[in-house]
Amino acid sequence: MMSGALNATKDVVQAVQSAYDYYLWTLTLSDKRTQGWLFVDSPGPVFALIYLYLLIVYFGPKWMKDSIIVTYVNRITRAVWWYFFSKLLEFTDTFFFILRKKHDQLSFLHIYHHSTMFFFWWIGIKWVPTGTTFLPAMANSLIHVLMYTYYGMSVLGPKVTKYLWWKKYLTIIQMIQFTTALALGINGIFIGCDFPLWMHYTLILYMISFIVLFGKFYVKAYIQKYKDYREMCQQRALNENIKSD
Repeated sequence: MMSGALNATKDVVQAVQSAYDYYLWTLTLSDKRTQGWLFVDSPGPVFALIYLYLLIVYFGPKWMKDSIIVTYVNRITRAVWWYFFSKLLEFTDTFFFILRKKHDQLSFLHIYHHSTMFFFWWIGIKWVPTGTTFLPAMANSLIHVLMYTYYGMSVLGPKVTKYLWWKKYLTIIQMIQFTTALALGINGIFIGCDFPLWMHYTLILYMISFIVLFGKFYVKAYIQKYKDYREMCQQRALNENIKSD
């Protein structure tokens, strides 16, 4: 009986060794390009993570059974209010222009943008401070981070301003934002989004006004300015040719 048990043990050991040798052999067939990549070299971490996943699936519902559900509705509402409040703080842009006698920067676009944004976001926080409202607020906040980063760098002197060639792309990004919001407003009407219909139409008209105004600004500030500069260079070259003749 003892010899039979030893033989059975040897058979098991040989089977395990054969399986391990086969496993090592399969590793030699693996693609060299992914060697050393995360979770690729060995199946151990993969199985460990799968086991952890199954444990969470099994014990998770039991653990959550008596727990209190956390709601983030109020957090989103507060975030929308802070965004609304930031539109009030942006009035200081205009005040600083006045104090510095930069009256040429008090354009219709500037005044229209600052005054209407504060009003329309009051409507947002008053009636629809939800996730649907939070998304454009978050996107616009990110764009304003880029804008005020540019403005902050622009006052650091010539050593920094030479790297601010990307100013016009801020306007392009803003126009992309307005176009996206316009598309979302139109789509919301067609799919029957749970959002006041009059707000969809207001959003559409408001975004169209921004696209038109920012588009005119872009043409005047960059396209027309470039054409005028090119014509000036051509005229200067022509005058120099006439003088040389």
